[in-house]
Amino acid sequence: MVLRALGKNYPTELLTIDLFLYMCYNVITKRKELIEMSTTATLRLDDEEKLLLQSFAESKGWTFTQFLKEAAFDYIEQDVGLKVYKEYLKEKADGTLKTYSHDEVKKELGL
Repeated sequence: MVLRALGKNYPTELLTIDLFLYMCYNVITKRKELIEMSTTATLRLDDEEKLLLQSFAESKGWTFTQFLKEAAFDYIEQDVGLKVYKEYLKEKADGTLKTYSHDEVKKELGL
């Protein structure tokens, strides 16, 4: 039997406390590398814009940075969702949309 962890395969015979400690060390090291790889971005705002965004962030209990990250990722998520919906409408209008009945799905899943 083989244990897969941290992108490597380990025979279960080697799963000792030493291996466990080695795996923990790798996880901590990788996490530290990821944390240290943060990037700083600059956003130019006038005083009124900054006050508005900062006040909103504080009202939610977030830092200014947390708010900007949430807002950016929410925008991306909505944009991608909108693109998928537009593709659906286009395929439906073109007659190229493939749909499946409940029975077809059950059969495909072996239910």
